[in-house]
Amino acid sequence: MLNVISHTIYIIDIVLLIIILILLIIYKTGFISNEKREGFITWFRSDEARPKVLPKTYTCRKHYIKQDVIIGTYDYKGVVIYSSKISDKITDLLLYQSNISHISSKSFKTDELIYHNLHTGKVDLALVSTPVIYNELEKNIIRQNYKPMNFIASMNAVFIYFIVSEIGNIKSIKDINNRKRVGIDKNTSSWLCAIHIFNHLRLVEGDDYIFINNYYVKNSKLLNNGKLDCLIHIDVFPSPHISKLFMNDLDNTLRLLPLEEIHESDFTNEYKIYTSGYINLHQVSINYTPKVLGQFKFTTFKPMLKTYMFHNYLLGSQKTEGEIGLSVVKTIFDNIANINKLPSMTYTPFDKYNLVNNQLFIDLNKGVVSYYYKKGYITDYNNDNCKYLVGNKPCSKENLAKAALDIIV
Repeated sequence: MLNVISHTIYIIDIVLLIIILILLIIYKTGFISNEKREGFITWFRSDEARPKVLPKTYTCRKHYIKQDVIIGTYDYKGVVIYSSKISDKITDLLLYQSNISHISSKSFKTDELIYHNLHTGKVDLALVSTPVIYNELEKNIIRQNYKPMNFIASMNAVFIYFIVSEIGNIKSIKDINNRKRVGIDKNTSSWLCAIHIFNHLRLVEGDDYIFINNYYVKNSKLLNNGKLDCLIHIDVFPSPHISKLFMNDLDNTLRLLPLEEIHESDFTNEYKIYTSGYINLHQVSINYTPKVLGQFKFTTFKPMLKTYMFHNYLLGSQKTEGEIGLSVVKTIFDNIANINKLPSMTYTPFDKYNLVNNQLFIDLNKGVVSYYYKKGYITDYNNDNCKYLVGNKPCSKENLAKAALDIIV
């Protein structure tokens, strides 16, 4: 009997010793530590700092967020335009799949009004075009009137359409001079896109061009009648509005102007919110055929037209709590495939990488930081191979080893 007891005690001692050794190893490798972690780094923003207290991650809907959440949406003269469909989709997903208990929406007539109401905290979440954000941030910095908003995700892509008449005087963007009449719509971001492009080309308003501000449908009629030289519009691709515009062009004289003559690297370095994009002219409208425009020779077998595009950002106001940001970003990431079913996402679909593209370095919502840390977009383990875990799991020595990567520790 004594031998059995002694043997049992011996086994218990061995087990306890093993447990102590395991705990010591874990402590040394940093899994359990009472020290403050330093050297916080991120794979999409180099100056981010991990908050001291991360919001809790709720995995079920037993915990409901009681705060009323107001989403700012875009009502463009009652027309469903480039950001309204995606806003509606996000709202529906949050209503049915997030743990936010009360969501309402408030519509605004312009992108700028959405931004201003987000800036003042009258709405909690909003989809805002990056040209508007860029412009407003620049003005607020000059006025020293900046109130922090927070970044949640980069959303849908919006294309810039330069439209000219085949019988007009513009066959190239270099032909915009001598007070050319350029149609824009200040209810959209089209005028800001035009200013950014013209400023980059060192064109002067009043000398090289004059803006004619109208609803884009009215401007298209003026273009057809020879009272405009160029129309600038922004929309998703493919765009039902652009398609309808060309369908109504009975004389088949309207043409999309390529922006190939803009030096891409110079322009995108000056305005980092833009990237180049290509439009398949076969997908513009059923009656639009690729044709020669000046020096640009588009054919059935060469239908790709170069332009530029930007993204809308989903932002939170300064009062948007971390748990709201966490709930929103988790819902969006869990539904990437669902959102990509929208027709406007056909050529520029979401993926788990472009959703975190924060070109304007807007402060991250604390809940977003928590989620991005969990998914490996942000890490405090400084190893170049962390990029292989982005979008999947936190980066650590152990997770890299499990992924069977060839690393040097």
